[in-house]
Amino acid sequence: MTSTTAAFVPPSPGAWELEQTHVTKPPSVYFTTVWPAPMMRGFKEGTRHYGLLLDHLEVAVINRFVYVAARPVGAPKGAKGPPPRPIFKLLTLLHPEIRRRIRRSQEVMAGQIWREDVARWDEEVKPMFAAEARRLRDEDLARASNPQLADHVCRATGFLDSAAFWHHRLNFCVMVPLGDYLVRAMDWTGLSPSELLAPMRGLSPVSAGAQAEMAAGRAAVPVLAALARAAARRRARAAGPWRAPRAVPRWEAPAGARALRAMALRCFPASAAAGRAMVARVRAA
Repeated sequence: MTSTTAAFVPPSPGAWELEQTHVTKPPSVYFTTVWPAPMMRGFKEGTRHYGLLLDHLEVAVINRFVYVAARPVGAPKGAKGPPPRPIFKLLTLLHPEIRRRIRRSQEVMAGQIWREDVARWDEEVKPMFAAEARRLRDEDLARASNPQLADHVCRATGFLDSAAFWHHRLNFCVMVPLGDYLVRAMDWTGLSPSELLAPMRGLSPVSAGAQAEMAAGRAAVPVLAALARAAARRRARAAGPWRAPRAVPRWEAPAGARALRAMALRCFPASAAAGRAMVARVRAA
């Protein structure tokens, strides 16, 4: 019996790390074909907008595992760490993009521009995504011809591309103010980051989203329980499946329960923890 071991060959110079936070198992070929480019594009635009000295995270799929490498502004790909302090000081004085980003970061903190991004998400981006998601969801694929199905897949792929871009473009309206809070609070209190992050744990109505729909879903929970019991009795009599009350699908689409099914794009099943998180959101609505 022989065994084969796939070798890790870096796609380019740099400090590559295995991505183990978001993609814990080898994702599907479809996911790795569609996701990396808009992710990097959104990350680049976000860091530029906020004046960060990290340009982006380069993504590579090697032996079906996802790896990332940090790409700082102005650094060669072979850099394995920050430059010596005198060299970095010179860069802040001479490198045009580094100088621009330092100025921009001062504008960001003074103007708290993350509030503008939150408003943009609420008023423009989220409604756009919700409308397109409903259009895709409501198409009758069982009756679609092959060309119609192919067109649907192309539009759904475009939707995934756009969603990946905006997700990473808007990362920093969360990261920057949270980092500012940690730096200031550590200085004021002497507490550790883990202690200071404790108040952030829990369920935020803003991040959960779809509060009205989830409230309707919560009201339907007793009905669901009764239907589940009735369905169990009917299944015992081979009487067929049951359907959830209207309030549940209304919550499911905007609140993101369908995202659990989308996990199939990454080729790992939705975990019980994710299911418990959704139930907790409904209860908190």
